Amino acid sequence: MKMKPTRALKVFWRHMNKLPIAIALIIIFVTACGFLPRKVKVGEEFTLHSGEKISVSGADLTIEVKSIGHQWYVDRRAESGYAELIIKGRGASGPRKVGVGETVDERDYVIKVNSINPFGAKPDCALIVNQK
Repeated sequence: MKMKPTRALKVFWRHMNKLPIAIALIIIFVTACGFLPRKVKVGEEFTLHSGEKISVSGADLTIEVKSIGHQWYVDRRAESGYAELIIKGRGASGPRKVGVGETVDERDYVIKVNSINPFGAKPDCALIVNQK
């Protein structure tokens, strides 16, 4: 049995009406995933750029990099990078400036700054979270 051309067009258009809804749902899903902080495990090194945040699995910690920069010492013979971290857990926390090799204690966890790259279009820092 052959389908009339007008009937085939109606069937085609009926399915095409559902396509924009599917595309909209996919876009909403992908966009919403971008708002959730990515998760890392305790003991895993990770890299963050300014403005990014992560959640530490099983630790009830969220770490956000407020800013990354570098500073000159008074004698102008050396400079060092720093990262301004906002660490949120059970209690509220203000920004903390930390340098390479420095640590921040947060309850049962120690957050260590392994490296800082304050230069380039997207400055970043490498951190690791370990249990005490």
